[in-house]
Amino acid sequence: MHDLKTLYLQNIPSRPRSKANFTRLLLKHLNPKNEYVKNPRLPLPKNETVGNSKLQLLDTTNNIVAVSLSRSLKLRNQCFITFINHAAAQRFVETFGSKLMIGGRKIDIHFSNKDSLLGLALEDGAALDRALKTKQLKRKLASDSTKREQHLLKRRLRRLRFNLRSKGLDENTIGQICEAVKATKKQNITAKSISRNKVTNRKLGQGTTKLPASATSANPPNKILLIQNLPPDTTTEALKDVFQGENLVEIRLVNVRRVAFVEYQQIDDAKSIKDSLGDTCRFQNSDISIGFAK
Repeated sequence: MHDLKTLYLQNIPSRPRSKANFTRLLLKHLNPKNEYVKNPRLPLPKNETVGNSKLQLLDTTNNIVAVSLSRSLKLRNQCFITFINHAAAQRFVETFGSKLMIGGRKIDIHFSNKDSLLGLALEDGAALDRALKTKQLKRKLASDSTKREQHLLKRRLRRLRFNLRSKGLDENTIGQICEAVKATKKQNITAKSISRNKVTNRKLGQGTTKLPASATSANPPNKILLIQNLPPDTTTEALKDVFQGENLVEIRLVNVRRVAFVEYQQIDDAKSIKDSLGDTCRFQNSDISIGFAK
């Protein structure tokens, strides 16, 4: 915790739908003289985790870099604040730790378990790269159950090797045991994959055939992505694992049409996700179509 630059705030009022409005509301209680509070038309700085753009503070008095909101509705009464450094975060805790009130609520303030991506970018490029790779891996695993099971198998084999070494077994014996376990588990993964494909094909044969995707290539970029040809058993949580972004607003799933509308706060947010995933994406063993909604 000695170098963390991100604080975790709990018990905040249910936030406005707009992240910008919430940020100004929070800044108003922290520093009424803040320039973004005094001038609501002044665009909030949008600091990036990558690139050469100059860092702009949200609040120079408290050295606040960014305010982040949880994408989960269950966490709508919580947020994160990233500071320029650990010392600024520590001063904030000492100043507001037991005094901050918003909308009649006493706000609980703690150091976060880990820094935000922006917090990592401010100091540790290697840690940021690891965090981004982890997020990318989670998205891939969420969209492919076979890869997810293969990834879990690798982790289990690592733990097995560790446990066998702690028992004093030699490397040759450990290798033989792990290979036997690996072969058995791979057979199970292959069998599960075949079984899932049979179930999917059966469902498609029962009237859930692939629906023709509406043409979206001519639609101009906007804040809402239209996701088509989703598998019949798609859930909102599974979609969040793939389409989550810093400024995700909500996901509206229409199961009967096998489509979803994914809304972000800014056009650039939606465009960034679409560019990273492409026009089609492999999701739960199906090819889904990604485009801008009308």
